[in-house]
Amino acid sequence: MGEIYLSQYTSDRNLEPGTYRVFNVRTGTAIQISDHDPTKIVTWERHDGKNQQWFLQRSGQGYQLRNRQHDAYLAVPSTDKHALVYASRYPTTWLFLKCKGHHIIQLADKNRVFDLHNCASHNGNEIHIWQMGEEPHKIWGLERLGDDSGEEIPSALLAVRKGDFEAKMELVNKELAERQEKIASQDRELSQLRDELSSAKGKLSELHNLLYQRDETIHQLQQDLKSKEEALGHAYKMNEESANLRSQHKLMESKFLQQQAETATLQSKMDRVEYLMSQIYQSQYPADKALEPGFYRISNAREGTAIQVSEHDPTQVITWKRHDGENQQVSALNYNRFTAHIIKNKCTDNGAQIYASRYPTTWVFLKYNGNYIIQLADKNRVLDLHHGSGQNGNVIHIFDQNGSPIPHRIWKLERLGNDAGNKEPPEAGEETANINKELLQMQDELSSAKNELSELRSLLRQRDETIRRLQQDVKSKEEALNDANKANKEAAQLRNQHVLLESKLSHQQMETAGLQAKVDRIEYLISQYPPDGDLEPGTYRIFNALAGTAIQVSDHDPTKVVAWEQHDGENQQWFLQRSGEGYQLQNRRHRAYLSVCNTDNHALVYASRYPTTWVFLKSSGNYIVQFADRNRVLDLHNGLGTNGNEIHIWNVDGNNMAHRTWRLERLSDDFGNKELTGMQEEIVAKNEEISRLQGELSMAKQELSELHSLLYHRDETIRQLQQDMKLKDETPSHVHEANEESVRSRNQHSLSESKLSQQQTEIASLQAKMDRVEYLMSQMMSKPGGTSSTGATI
Repeated sequence: MGEIYLSQYTSDRNLEPGTYRVFNVRTGTAIQISDHDPTKIVTWERHDGKNQQWFLQRSGQGYQLRNRQHDAYLAVPSTDKHALVYASRYPTTWLFLKCKGHHIIQLADKNRVFDLHNCASHNGNEIHIWQMGEEPHKIWGLERLGDDSGEEIPSALLAVRKGDFEAKMELVNKELAERQEKIASQDRELSQLRDELSSAKGKLSELHNLLYQRDETIHQLQQDLKSKEEALGHAYKMNEESANLRSQHKLMESKFLQQQAETATLQSKMDRVEYLMSQIYQSQYPADKALEPGFYRISNAREGTAIQVSEHDPTQVITWKRHDGENQQVSALNYNRFTAHIIKNKCTDNGAQIYASRYPTTWVFLKYNGNYIIQLADKNRVLDLHHGSGQNGNVIHIFDQNGSPIPHRIWKLERLGNDAGNKEPPEAGEETANINKELLQMQDELSSAKNELSELRSLLRQRDETIRRLQQDVKSKEEALNDANKANKEAAQLRNQHVLLESKLSHQQMETAGLQAKVDRIEYLISQYPPDGDLEPGTYRIFNALAGTAIQVSDHDPTKVVAWEQHDGENQQWFLQRSGEGYQLQNRRHRAYLSVCNTDNHALVYASRYPTTWVFLKSSGNYIVQFADRNRVLDLHNGLGTNGNEIHIWNVDGNNMAHRTWRLERLSDDFGNKELTGMQEEIVAKNEEISRLQGELSMAKQELSELHSLLYHRDETIRQLQQDMKLKDETPSHVHEANEESVRSRNQHSLSESKLSQQQTEIASLQAKMDRVEYLMSQMMSKPGGTSSTGATI
């Protein structure tokens, strides 16, 4: 379900808290919060704005980054690869790993680091998390801007620990003065925001008046236009119908794109399910870990034909009747003795063909009745003899395993020698020479092809000129009335086709809505539990409301979190500390924080050196403990009250809620931070007022932008109406244009039908995979579980 990642790089713990600018070393662009969306993180050319300034604050043995302008933290919505970095109300712990004089910024305990999308230097580029690496888009520089870290009197805490009371008082007074200055600065900012809000409201009023004038102008133009609308007649109606068809096509294409996105989401979920199914499948047929490296002949158990590399194509893998040739000899690494190639699959799709490559692929040999099923590592894909045919030259594919193994997929290994094929083949130099010779030959053929292409282009130009003259002759003889009648008939057909396509699209939308029902249910359930932001920091015992067992750090493993019957030990006592708009839980004995391995369902809860932010949701006098910004909550495994039971995170779906309901027992006021902040509530109140005013200002700016946009559209409408009046005064008659529009509409219909057919195929494929999942789950329920298998590179 996930594990703690230990990096090969050294974590830089000597970074001093303060104000920093974080920039990519390659592009020079800095990380900031977007000017238009206070939750969006982008990179931008460096400037002096506060949205590019970050407070670097200690968080356990790592750090957290808080934006100076928006008071939000750098965070990620999940631990999945390519997850987008965003600005959250809840802190996330990051590590700064030393690399090439700069830093790789790692998500604590995870193999995930900051990654600048495509290493692009343009303003507004996004940042994701990706696996560890030293590529330029993963290396970041830190520019220290000041000593202000935005923290709550950290220096005073150090003075207390050293017992220097006078130093503590001096530092506290200094911090209090800084806080007063901060409150005064916030008051100035509030005043500025109020002025901006008042100015924005004034501009809104002016725009409303201007918009009313534009509406009056449009109304007058429409009245003038209506008095002149008689000249275009039937052909003009055809143009309008063609325009409507274009608009409908655009709408349908938009719906298709949306369905494709939904299908891609379902596909990613199915890939995860297939991986889990492959683990279940391996548990049914154990892997043979005792296979010794050497050369083998691999033949189908029923047909007897052996796997070899083709004598005519060194990249093609086929089956042939058994012989002593080296192209039928394969090492335990699947290194072919004759061609020095590696046997590999082209992709992981069902039906993908096996071929010979220079690069290795890992296979797992699963035992089956004295023979083997050869499985692609971590995938429910096994070698399959095409149609089970024993003819020479038959190809091999990979397919998923459907129930009990079939003879196509059962193979026999015949050991031929101890040579594991690790030496470089002597034919490598000769093969390179052959390749160079073949390259020269291909270059000659390319030159000849270019000459022939030039001649064909010249001939094509002559043909085009002839066609153009013929088209002019035909055009001179066309009759406008016949064209218009034909266009009328085609438009009627297109309308009928639209009705049919809209019916099919509606049916697909119903299917997609069914797949989204669970997501809607989750959002509904989450909305039932409001967060409790009034919990006072202190020392608490947290126990399950059903079982009564309390959360503690294990006596035998300081990283393991378990549930145990209640006692007075310090490993059951947790410091509840504020973390942004949520809380973090630190164990009193071990000083470790309650955390999770990843954000997947059933991820294990453990004790980490780095804090994680939790939100306490109210539920009938108890609490549901939620992972911040995610539909994941603490879940007592199976709701069992046994000592040593594990705790995972799970999504809230309305089921087994007793497993996920917890009580808090306050033990003392100590929350691990002895220094209380006298003006913290006032600062929080000021921040809330600033956030509220910023929200109002943002809404006013948004309304202002909408009015500007509406005003622009009104001006465009006036311009278009004036142009239409001019065209109507000239009374043009372009019947041929209506025909062209009809032709384009027909082409768009053909494309829409093709997309619709492709979409139906994808949905059918997803449905087939779901049927496959149900079948495998039924098999899993009827068979005992096994151990996971071990793969070999072949």
